[in-house]
Amino acid sequence: MPWKHTDAQKHTHLADTPARQRQWSYVANGVLAKTGDEAQAIETANGVLKAHPSMKEEPAHNSGSKSAPPAASVTARKSALGVGMKPHSPAKHWSGH
Repeated sequence: MPWKHTDAQKHTHLADTPARQRQWSYVANGVLAKTGDEAQAIETANGVLKAHPSMKEEPAHNSGSKSAPPAASVTARKSALGVGMKPHSPAKHWSGH
């Protein structure tokens, strides 16, 4: 079940601004789409908000154009979704011979 940004406050008190609610739903829906696990999606989205407590509402712009989201939120979203992550390479073990 995809979540709306308004659902965030039901799952965490950290979704205290519209920007943080949108971030929560973005992360939760992304993890849900990737894993199919609702509990993991909620847990991950809550963790992203907890890891970035300083994110506040985006400033209002008079130009009416949309600005890019804050860098911390982009990094948190990519990290939560595993975007841009390099696959783990197996460790090379010393054979002792």
